[in-house]
Amino acid sequence: MASSNVPTISNPNISHLVSIKLSDTNYLVWESQVKPFLLGQNLRRFVDGSHPCPSPTLSPSDKSESSTLLSVNLDYVTWFQTDQSLISILRVTLSESVLPQVIGFSTSKEIWDCLQQNFSQQSLANSAQLKFRLFSLTKGSKSIFEYLAQAKSLADELTAIQEPVSNSDLVTYVLRGLGLDYQMIVTAILNFPPLPSFSNLRTRLLAFEGQQALVAQMAPVASPTTFVAARFHRGPCHCARVTNPLVLLVVCLQSVFSLARASIFIVLRVIPCLLKVFWVLHFLASQFNVGIAINLAMFKPSALLLVLSLACILHPLQTRTGIWIPVPPIT
Repeated sequence: MASSNVPTISNPNISHLVSIKLSDTNYLVWESQVKPFLLGQNLRRFVDGSHPCPSPTLSPSDKSESSTLLSVNLDYVTWFQTDQSLISILRVTLSESVLPQVIGFSTSKEIWDCLQQNFSQQSLANSAQLKFRLFSLTKGSKSIFEYLAQAKSLADELTAIQEPVSNSDLVTYVLRGLGLDYQMIVTAILNFPPLPSFSNLRTRLLAFEGQQALVAQMAPVASPTTFVAARFHRGPCHCARVTNPLVLLVVCLQSVFSLARASIFIVLRVIPCLLKVFWVLHFLASQFNVGIAINLAMFKPSALLLVLSLACILHPLQTRTGIWIPVPPIT
């Protein structure tokens, strides 16, 4: 008789080890809990086909003349008992909606193959949808922990259907969906290749989220816009309350930008108007009398208005028609 090397299940109570029953949407999670149990009990070979069912009976050469029951292969008996126990364990981990799918199968391998085939095909049908969901994933109001968990879950589902997502693609998708609040760290990561691993990215984003929360607690001022609006209020100034250097920097930059914009407005608007007035005065001086033109422009408001009107009329006329109006050189 051949020696038995079929393992027996030392802890058949799997309900304490597998907390989630298989449903139509959690095959990957269920498999990740069942596989370690099978490997730990040396039972994985029953479901992957590497340990097939032995022959129920022994060949005549293996029979012993001292017993009438030696025609039964004891290895088969042990294998059958273990396999039936494994069937019971697998069925316990199935939900009521999935359990009818495995009715009629007599071995644990048949049940395992049925589940793998059904849910793998279902995942293949959802492949395009999973890819689109991962590509269009955004953080929104979710925390970094929830956002990264959702991205990892979608990537794992694609891996389960033999369409794995590379680390660089997953990191890129995550960075793309973070939004403007994380633009600073996104720019820093993209400008210093190579891209980090997903686990390293998770550490960085969680740290950045913590820093943002700390800054929000230390700076109760709502925003730079609120601060700038308060400056123009007629009430007492509250600028001394702003202690956050980032807010002060933003306000200073806005002030500098406003001054620069005003300077550009003066250069582009006011100076050309003054040049037009000066040009009209020179034109009048060349045609009439220098003193009369200057005196009219300086001391008569109505005359100044007339000069400005002539500047608005004559300058476009000279520009469009090409008529040259002599202007004396400035001495």
